[in-house]
Amino acid sequence: MTETRRAWRGRRVTPRTPAEAWGAFARETGFALVIVLGVAVVALFVALEEVSLNPRNWWDYIWIKAMALVLVPLILGHEIWLLWKRLAAFRRGEVFVDSDEVSPDAVPPPSTRKKRETAAQKKRRQAFWREMIIITAIWLFCTVAVAVLVVDDWLKGRPFGEAGLMFVGFLAMYAVIVAINVKEKRDKDRGL
Repeated sequence: MTETRRAWRGRRVTPRTPAEAWGAFARETGFALVIVLGVAVVALFVALEEVSLNPRNWWDYIWIKAMALVLVPLILGHEIWLLWKRLAAFRRGEVFVDSDEVSPDAVPPPSTRKKRETAAQKKRRQAFWREMIIITAIWLFCTVAVAVLVVDDWLKGRPFGEAGLMFVGFLAMYAVIVAINVKEKRDKDRGL
């Protein structure tokens, strides 16, 4: 049994100890709480009438209402149920495996074979990280500048408009750049 893997073949490895069960609960619940925080911030702005969201009809913010009323309680309820089942299984000396997880006993240990890095791979790795740091710094500067414009327009009651689309484009562009750079580096390491 491996003690280091959290995922194997695209599935999460179920927690092996009560501490890991609490850690998984905290990580997975944290995501739901971030959604709750976002909904709470929007609701607070509207309640204080600092910002008018100017809804044209009740459909405009249906996704916020759906998350607040349906999705978040379901996620929290599922996570609490998982934690309760896992802790009950640990008390019985067993491991509880959810439907989207894999049992720790089914996961082979990681390879102990040493992987030697060639000089060319080392140079490519160092160049890759240099490029990624430069790209990230430029991307952060541009994204923060556009985000300040978007938030300023929003606080003044204007629609997101072109600046909002540019901000969304910057967010999507970074993920594409990272994916392309990682793919190129892997292809070069494989000699393609």
